[in-house]
Amino acid sequence: MSSNKKEYRDPNMPMSLKEYEKKLSREDFEKILNLDPPKETVNHPSHYNSGNIETIEAIEDWGWSVGFCAGNAIKYISRHQHKNKPVEDLKKAQWYIERLISFYKNKKEVK
Repeated sequence: MSSNKKEYRDPNMPMSLKEYEKKLSREDFEKILNLDPPKETVNHPSHYNSGNIETIEAIEDWGWSVGFCAGNAIKYISRHQHKNKPVEDLKKAQWYIERLISFYKNKKEVK
């Protein structure tokens, strides 16, 4: 028994999804459908970890963590309203603030 069911086609779309799928590679088609997991942009993004250690770990090892974390928190808070993803920038600021809090909680003597 054959199905006479027609595929829905949005009149504003130049092609149906099946037509797009035929034209694009599977990888591109999945990206369009947003099937790829979103890339991490706040907690340890891949571009911060290209060597053996993450950049923040080197900065902390050199003793620069307080100023670095405070400065980055200020940077992200001050510019969050001027970007397309303000919540993402606020989460980045929060990440640095939490890192600072952890530093002070775990440090016996703060200079």
